[in-house]
Amino acid sequence: MGSRLSQYVVFADALYEFWGDISEIVIHDLRKPNSSIVYIKGNLTQRKIGEATTNIIINELSKKPEERSRYLITDMKTKNGKILRSLSIFLSDE
Repeated sequence: MGSRLSQYVVFADALYEFWGDISEIVIHDLRKPNSSIVYIKGNLTQRKIGEATTNIIINELSKKPEERSRYLITDMKTKNGKILRSLSIFLSDE
């Protein structure tokens, strides 16, 4: 994980501690969408470091920069059928 992304680990850890085991906090490096997960705290979705981002995120990134949202709130289903609410926040150096 690059040093720019590693600065967000403390936020991921704090959010997980606040919400506890009903949450999962994931940091993605979207420069590598096919292996974007670089940090994960919690285990609701059974995802692992090195796995790809979701199609919802890829679709958002395919838009023109001025048309992209700064964040997305979506409902998603885990591999075992559990429905979760997801918040994705896009951070950028640009």
